[in-house]
Amino acid sequence: MAETVEQILERQIPSLQDLVDRRIMTVSEVKSLVEQRRSFEYRLARRAARKVQSFSLPRLFNCAFARGNKN
Repeated sequence: MAETVEQILERQIPSLQDLVDRRIMTVSEVKSLVEQRRSFEYRLARRAARKVQSFSLPRLFNCAFARGNKN
């Protein structure tokens, strides 16, 4: 999960550097923005992981087995 989030943030470096070069944002503003984005991306990744964990393997097998018996 951490690797994915860091890759997403690394892909944004050129555009963020451009904002600083054009003096649209300061370095401290960009740092703050990156921290906010990092927090957001981690929350998204955790949410996706929770959804995957909620479908446990035994439940899936039981559902498939129950469907197979009804037909």
